[in-house]
Amino acid sequence: MANIYYVFRIRDSSITSGENRKTGLSPSWVFLKRLTDGTTITPPAISEIASGQYKFVFDAEANGECSGQIDAGSTLSNYSDRFIDWELTRDSSRIQTALSAVGVVNLPTPAPPGYNSAGSGPIAVNQNTGGVDNLRYVNFQGQGVAGATILIYQSTDWPGNPANVVATATTGPDGRWTAPAYVTSGTYVAVFTKVGADGPNVSAPFTV
Repeated sequence: MANIYYVFRIRDSSITSGENRKTGLSPSWVFLKRLTDGTTITPPAISEIASGQYKFVFDAEANGECSGQIDAGSTLSNYSDRFIDWELTRDSSRIQTALSAVGVVNLPTPAPPGYNSAGSGPIAVNQNTGGVDNLRYVNFQGQGVAGATILIYQSTDWPGNPANVVATATTGPDGRWTAPAYVTSGTYVAVFTKVGADGPNVSAPFTV
């Protein structure tokens, strides 16, 4: 399951001064079609968040990559405001060779020569690298994700070279690392993966 929340904003550009956020609308889908074969997909429900923001949830991993268009309603005189185009793509489409069928990052088999799962550098990296809980793994509600695998890459190797894992770690019950990973000086990203969870999730680059 890879449900992702998509958020869009509706403004009325014909209002050139003052408030132009449009609230209380009921946007609807004009169409939603799978890119591979043009099949019509049942569109997700759209709901209002607040202050002219609206959202929907879509699983591109299950439904396939799609293109669609939303009609914000006839109260908008400018068609560029009224009709909102979408391309709903899988995260894995950009890193397909790095993922297994269940969405877990593939590690090379056998491991590269000299590969050590904890890493072989002198610098310890954990959830507090870059700030307190900077690399803690949490869900969209801010709750820790337990039992996730953490893969450390040179920032220049992800996502283009998924086999070049520098070190790995795992998360405990609170989403914090159960043990550090060890790297040499450089700039890295942490890639978090877990079967049944959204992801993989990639940290911002960090330098040690």
